[in-house]
Amino acid sequence: MFIAAQLDHCALLPLIAIQNELKKLVPGNVLKFTPERQLHVTLVFLGDVDSKQLSRLKQALESSEFLNPFEISIDTFDAFKRQGLPTIYWAGFNPPPSLVKYHSGLVNSLKTFLSIQNQRFTPHITLARVKGNLSADELKLLDDYTKVANGHLKQQSLISEIVLFRSDLSPAGPTYSNLYTITAK
Repeated sequence: MFIAAQLDHCALLPLIAIQNELKKLVPGNVLKFTPERQLHVTLVFLGDVDSKQLSRLKQALESSEFLNPFEISIDTFDAFKRQGLPTIYWAGFNPPPSLVKYHSGLVNSLKTFLSIQNQRFTPHITLARVKGNLSADELKLLDDYTKVANGHLKQQSLISEIVLFRSDLSPAGPTYSNLYTITAK
């Protein structure tokens, strides 16, 4: 399970354009792309949670202050790396103070009944995961494109929904099910 912020439709267009460019740079199955309907900002990864905790999860979502929608400016495109090699290509933003406050309150509430790891809050939208070996030429193309796209990505989005998702894994990829949604007041 995980808790995520839903992006408005307008924010998806430049993200899909980046995905399309990545597909041109690295054809084939080396990159696994997040489907458009699954693009979101992960707030808290919960892992496996007993379904008996669902009512407490809903209470935690509701008890944290989500009074007004958050405006974000998606302005970063980069890759998370392991041992110097990209593992995930993502878009991100500097979180507004209201989102940082909501995240902090949510994590503190969840810690009262779940084991949540302390992690630096790096809000991001996963665009693609590396699922194979990239050639040296592909790595260079991707690195060059990352620098160019990072300098040109500027997209506003209004976050007005926070969703508790269940993720069911299969060979075709994850399927997300919306278990609960809260909407800004």
